[in-house]
Amino acid sequence: MDEALIKRYALPVPRYTSYPTANHFSGQVGVAEYRRWLGTLAPAAKLSLYVHIPFCRELCWYCGCSTKATRRTRPVTDYLDSLAAEITALAAALPGRPSVSHLHWGGGSPNILQAPDIVRLGTALRARFDIA
Repeated sequence: MDEALIKRYALPVPRYTSYPTANHFSGQVGVAEYRRWLGTLAPAAKLSLYVHIPFCRELCWYCGCSTKATRRTRPVTDYLDSLAAEITALAAALPGRPSVSHLHWGGGSPNILQAPDIVRLGTALRARFDIA
């Protein structure tokens, strides 16, 4: 490997788990600003959505994800209620009926969801977005 290249990029950087990355989060960006940004998207824009399921049955020793280990269903159900409301609010802030070309799942681990949970989430997404 090129030593100059290693020196150039051998810097501490934030873990890429969100966009913008966490070191760019600011309390100055509120709901109104967020909605304004969403409203500037072109109506025909193809979106990529990331669905974060922040739960696992058990925490892996190497995990750096934003997750919580649980074996109870209630926290997951409560989260899905909030996620459905967020899907509705997000779609309402976007111009037109949004089209999704990529849907990514992560967490935690989406495998904590039961089949009815996945159906419920899929129904909420399809009610608000055209999914390619």
